[in-house]
Amino acid sequence: MAPAIHIELDALCLILLCTIAMQSRQSVNQQKDRILFRTTAYGIILLLALDILWVLIEGRQFPGAVALNLIVNALYLGGGVVIGCLWYMYVLESLGYRVTPGLQSIVTLPGAVFMLLN
Repeated sequence: MAPAIHIELDALCLILLCTIAMQSRQSVNQQKDRILFRTTAYGIILLLALDILWVLIEGRQFPGAVALNLIVNALYLGGGVVIGCLWYMYVLESLGYRVTPGLQSIVTLPGAVFMLLN
């Protein structure tokens, strides 16, 4: 995919997701559901911003470009796993399951390990 189209699609998704996150203030009823949903939405917004940054620095030559590319990629890949864990907890809460702190620890463990490995 061409970088210009890639950035335009990410920007469109950012606008759409920001709108959804703002709408979630009124639409999600339970407090914990709202917190999980908005945390997930804001995390995806961060991932889209990292993706745009990655496209902008990919193949560029400037001091620190390699280190910045590695950091952005590690945050993007690790963040994706963490967002998946948050979304899973949101779905469990929405279905009526009680997400205890112990279950939160078990669900977020793969994301935390993946972040450390990155």
